[in-house]
Amino acid sequence: MIMMRGKHSIKYGGAYQVARLNGISAGNNVGSYSVTKAFTQGSNPLDSGQTSGNSFATFLLGNPITGSHFPTLVNTAASAKNFGSDFQDDFKMSANLTLNLGLR
Repeated sequence: MIMMRGKHSIKYGGAYQVARLNGISAGNNVGSYSVTKAFTQGSNPLDSGQTSGNSFATFLLGNPITGSHFPTLVNTAASAKNFGSDFQDDFKMSANLTLNLGLR
């Protein structure tokens, strides 16, 4: 809005906004897997000791003993309210000099 008062030209206004974000995100996408050293104990797993085999090697070969994967969906909702206002005064001090003041 604009208001004229003598040498002043006053402008003011405002804005109001509601921002909303709604969605569905997936949870537990990774799952849980267990590996043991049994798969990498050697050529004869019946003839191996406690120190033979490597569980990380079994993991790299992609041979888990057990595994579970239970994906879940999570509803998400967020909102934010924003309000803004502004004020400006154009003060004409003389014919060739104008002072502009503003606040936001």
